[in-house]
Amino acid sequence: FSYFSLKDKAYKTITSDAIIINAPEGKEATDGNVVTTTKRNVISNAQDIHFISTSADLTPRITSKDFFKSNLFYLLMIIPLLSIPLG
Repeated sequence: FSYFSLKDKAYKTITSDAIIINAPEGKEATDGNVVTTTKRNVISNAQDIHFISTSADLTPRITSKDFFKSNLFYLLMIIPLLSIPLG
């Protein structure tokens, strides 16, 4: 077990001897409701990964104005403060 000691400001590791547990054998499960499945081969149709794009046109949107520090931003910040006397 490893832990960080705040007092010593270092990682400490504690070890112990192995613990051997002797447990009696239980009854063997003889459940009649066993479900079996059959293995089938995967059939590829060469269209299973058609949605992966190998090239992307990632360009930043410079035309949009930022919301932060806009007039709408400051208006939405002030409205809750102005509505306190109404509450």
